[in-house]
Amino acid sequence: MQINPKEGKFYVILLSVLFLTSLSFNFLALKYLVYAYNKFSITRLDPLGRQFKDKFNFEDKSYKFVILGDSIAYNWKLDDSLNLGIPSQTSEQIRIRSDYYRDKLHGSTLIIFAGGNDVKSLALSYEERKWSEKFKKNLEKIIENHQANFDKILVATITPVYDVPFVYKPFYGQKVKNTRKLFNETLLKLVADIKEAKPKNNKIQILNTEEILTKGKCKKDCSVDGIHLSKKGYKLLEEELNLLNYTNQ
Repeated sequence: MQINPKEGKFYVILLSVLFLTSLSFNFLALKYLVYAYNKFSITRLDPLGRQFKDKFNFEDKSYKFVILGDSIAYNWKLDDSLNLGIPSQTSEQIRIRSDYYRDKLHGSTLIIFAGGNDVKSLALSYEERKWSEKFKKNLEKIIENHQANFDKILVATITPVYDVPFVYKPFYGQKVKNTRKLFNETLLKLVADIKEAKPKNNKIQILNTEEILTKGKCKKDCSVDGIHLSKKGYKLLEEELNLLNYTNQ
């Protein structure tokens, strides 16, 4: 069968477009896989985050705020605070650091951000209920480690996941939203149980990030990438601290 020149030109253009599209997609996929592999390898090589030297060598004094946790904690530039956030850490890693910090930290208010990376790590798993129990035990131990040395402990819920870049969409669908909901319910119940066991102990409180951000009419502008908070998001959290009168203590 003979192909006329016009049809031949069309097929050449079509195949060229498909080839370039495939090449671009494979390049992006490779770039993302290399990034993910390096991130995974660093976590294995340095599970405690010792590369962040300032998180282990800080002045021994009483702080107004200590922010302990993952990248949500790490990115919060709160005045008069000691920031002990390390990106990508799970609640297990944060709990291990908490054990190390136990007798070294003291101050007015401890803010805990944990669980977001647990949820992310379970994006392709169906054992979220098993790991939510592990998350509960980690959080319980973190609170136990520090409640004697702080006037207040604020336990932050896992922040909402907004619209995310295309490369993340396979991992941040309804499954992650459901897992985040389960982990937040676990967190809320843990704090409620602690308060019920000791009704007069008003030291441990919830920093409900979803309520705060929803009240602030947050959409994509409260996040820089669909996952981490923007300056507006942190500003809303700080306004909540003002309302709770923590910044004036």
